[in-house]
Amino acid sequence: MTKAIKGICRIFNRKGNSPFEKGFTLIEMLVVTAILAAIATVVILNVTDFIGSGHQEASDTELHNVQTAVVVYATSHNGTIPENTDALVTAGYLVSDPHGTYTINQTSGEVTQEAYP
Repeated sequence: MTKAIKGICRIFNRKGNSPFEKGFTLIEMLVVTAILAAIATVVILNVTDFIGSGHQEASDTELHNVQTAVVVYATSHNGTIPENTDALVTAGYLVSDPHGTYTINQTSGEVTQEAYP
């Protein structure tokens, strides 16, 4: 065995003459637990931020897709604006009914999102 491996074994085994030198002390275990808890907290907070921003990105993308479908629909139908998203799905401008509730302004064609699940 090399000197490095023997040194590592000595650190973890702690085979000493005194009964107090065997294993880890309570303080050492508490310190390690506190460090792991702090790391876990940071990781969990970052993951929840990524999930929240992902939902916002999906919402923004879907709103943009509905707005684009309204513009294409109006262009193809001599300026007529669809009443709702169901008309866009029926006409084939959207593949499926979007999540959430969208309101289409019949004057300007502007789409607003009222709720996103």
